[in-house]
Amino acid sequence: MPDFWILVNRQPVQTSDPAEYVRFFENDQNRRVARTTFGGIIEVSTVFLGIDHNFSRNGPPILFETMVFNKDGEEEGCWRCSTWDEAEAQHAQVVQETAKRYGFKPMSAAEFLKAREDARKAEEQAKPTVWDHLLADD
Repeated sequence: MPDFWILVNRQPVQTSDPAEYVRFFENDQNRRVARTTFGGIIEVSTVFLGIDHNFSRNGPPILFETMVFNKDGEEEGCWRCSTWDEAEAQHAQVVQETAKRYGFKPMSAAEFLKAREDARKAEEQAKPTVWDHLLADD
C-alpha cells in the first residue's frame, strides 16, 4: 500500500486512493496544526505531511513536522513526530524555545493551547455561511 495519509478528525488514516489524498491536500488548512509568528520576522509552522517520513520503517509513521523560518524564509530548525497531539505539544515547545532565543515574551503551554483554541473558534465564526452569500449585495 502506498504511504499516502490523510487526517480524519485529526487522526492519521492511511489511504491507497491517490484521488482522496489529492482532495484532502487541496485545502491547505486541512494540514495546518498551528502557525505562530513573532513580529513578522520569525515563523513557527506545524503541519501534517501526508507521507510517512520514517524511512527506517522502525517505529510509528512520522507524519507531522514543525519548522522555524526566519524573515528571509530560510529554515532555522525542523522537528518531526507521529500524532496530532504530539505535533501540538511540539509546536508549543518550539514556540517557547524560539521566543526565548529571540527575546519575545514566551507563553506557557496552557496559554498557547488556549490561544490556539480561541483562534480556531474565531476562525470558525468568521467562515461565511450560505446565507451570507445569498444576502450579499452584488
